[in-house]
Amino acid sequence: MVQVYGEAICHVARCGASRCGNYQPRTIIKLGATDISGLVHKASIKITDIINEQPSTAAFEMRLGSVTPLEGNSLTIYLGTTQHPIFGGRILSTSIDLPRQAKRYPRMTVNCVDATWDIDTQPHDPLKATTFTSVSVTSLLKIMLDETEATYTESSIEPDM
Repeated sequence: MVQVYGEAICHVARCGASRCGNYQPRTIIKLGATDISGLVHKASIKITDIINEQPSTAAFEMRLGSVTPLEGNSLTIYLGTTQHPIFGGRILSTSIDLPRQAKRYPRMTVNCVDATWDIDTQPHDPLKATTFTSVSVTSLLKIMLDETEATYTESSIEPDM
């Protein structure tokens, strides 16, 4: 009997082998550039990805430690390695739950929303009144990013689209 000791990076692992290798099925959570995986209660992680115009959300519980998440901080959840993000966004709200038993640690509940929420919630949208007839997709994305107050970069936009 052959066992797969990780999750396949590409497609499905068959007979214990995969074409692109595998990675350990572990969850990595980064608050900005800080790894807070050791503080997060893994069984409490819940990512909701509804296929409509609503943004994806994530929620989890964590122990209070040296890092305190604040509303607005960027957060990314990875599966296996930092090259495989499954959620990226900002912290929407936090709350602290104090235990009733003396042996339990205080926990913080963190609610997050994905990065598209930053673009969709601008108070005024001058692009809605604008007609684009002969503008490339790359130029349109750059205009949209310039209009938002979010901290996005143009480095991942494909040139000449």
